[in-house]
Amino acid sequence: MSQLADFESKDFIEQISILNSLVEKNESDSIPALTSLMEKIPEHDAVGLVIRDTLKSLLSASEEHTAGCLASGNREVRNICIEVAGQRHFVSAAPVIRGMVGQAAAENDHGMLFILLSSLAHLNPRDSLDLFRKYLDHEDPSVASLCIRMTGVLADAASLDRLCRIVVEAGSDENYEECSLETASAIESLGGFKSEKTACFLASQIHHRNPAARRLIHHELTEIGNDAVRPLSSTFSEDDPDRKILAANVLGLIGTREAGNVLVAAMDKGLAEDLNTRFAVYDALGRIPGMKSLVCLADGLQEEDEMVLTAVVSSLDREYNPWIIDRIVEIMGKDSPHGRALTRAIIASRSLDIFKSLYLKDETIGTRLVAEVVRTGDRELADLFQDNLRKINTGRSQADIDHLKSVSAPDEKTRILAVDDSRAMLNFYCSILSEIGVSLATAPNGKDALDILLAGDEYHLVITDMNMPVMDGIELARQINSHPSLAGIPVVMVTTESDRSQENLARKAGVAAFLHKPFSAERLHDMVRTYRKP
Repeated sequence: MSQLADFESKDFIEQISILNSLVEKNESDSIPALTSLMEKIPEHDAVGLVIRDTLKSLLSASEEHTAGCLASGNREVRNICIEVAGQRHFVSAAPVIRGMVGQAAAENDHGMLFILLSSLAHLNPRDSLDLFRKYLDHEDPSVASLCIRMTGVLADAASLDRLCRIVVEAGSDENYEECSLETASAIESLGGFKSEKTACFLASQIHHRNPAARRLIHHELTEIGNDAVRPLSSTFSEDDPDRKILAANVLGLIGTREAGNVLVAAMDKGLAEDLNTRFAVYDALGRIPGMKSLVCLADGLQEEDEMVLTAVVSSLDREYNPWIIDRIVEIMGKDSPHGRALTRAIIASRSLDIFKSLYLKDETIGTRLVAEVVRTGDRELADLFQDNLRKINTGRSQADIDHLKSVSAPDEKTRILAVDDSRAMLNFYCSILSEIGVSLATAPNGKDALDILLAGDEYHLVITDMNMPVMDGIELARQINSHPSLAGIPVVMVTTESDRSQENLARKAGVAAFLHKPFSAERLHDMVRTYRKP
């Protein structure tokens, strides 16, 4: 106590030395004097901040003093005690803190209510479950969100229906444009239950009208894993292609054998007739190893749409199996439109293992593959396959390497960033856009795309998918148009969405135009020419 005598008259260095000594010696008897100093010296004063840290350190070492100081007449001291009690799990403080909740609520002191409930969330939270339930619908978003999260942490069955209503109400005409803090917390909490009931509910909301909420729902379904497979499987019996596409994406992310069986069954039963759904199913199967997936992908080699065929080949390359080569040779051995489409798909998908096997197995097919690389005019692609040919190291491969060296980088100055979580889709963009000589960069989600844009290189157009993990296309467009250095970059959204509300959201976020899947190379070329640099 004596160390703090005449504290205010001492210089700064000596004051700091005294405070450090109190902590080192754990001088808990100095707590009353420190609280008195706090009333005199504000927090924004340099030494004032150290005084508060010193008090917090001393209280952290003494549950008795922390509980006792909860009755302090100094609000700041009480706040520190409440915070320390939660951080240090001082359970004896819990009854007093619970008793303070009602007063804070009665006084509409939202800040204090949040501090109290946050502390209780660390102090035998199940004992405070009644309070978390009580303030689920509190007018302050931070308070409500905290309580929503805690009912999920505690898997409170009594709160389950209310959490579901929060998510449903967030998709109404009045609310769907914004994903509130409460909605995000409710989705996270529902995922935490990891029960069949919550999995079924989240699966029913897989095409939630708010993109951010939809992304969170997909994440939670993926985290639930195998228990979400059965609820997702029922989606394929519906008539809504948007829901089928999203279900296929999530099943691919879950990646289990059971998830793969659902996707294969959807194909076998004719429940994926829409081209966009087929693309999503083939793309998802590439993430799920197994013979059933491989056989389904092998059957997919008969697909005629080049975008879908690219998804098939990209997935086969992920799960490369030598026996598939005979199937490909059978198709490519005929100089038919389908054979030529498959040739383009193999090169577009950068399927190096498939390329190598075909090149060694059949000289004619190998020549066609090399010619296709040259035809693209893509210098980066040519370099990739040159490296592949060097590993083969034969006289023929050396001649073909020399042939690929003839591919020159384009003079075109238009730079485009393509954003999609599907590798097959990014490969498809590279294949199509190389034909018109643009420079293309790619990103697997909106956050990575934003990082690329902010790195400093100039881009003249962003082509983005709508539904992606981490950051969706609508949020990416919003970020681009709100950033001073990026606001002039036009954003084209590629989507399968049929819900007009999604297009409205995208327009408000600053999306300039839409390209609906499936689309032809010509359609994409026309779109790019509209925005390309003069």
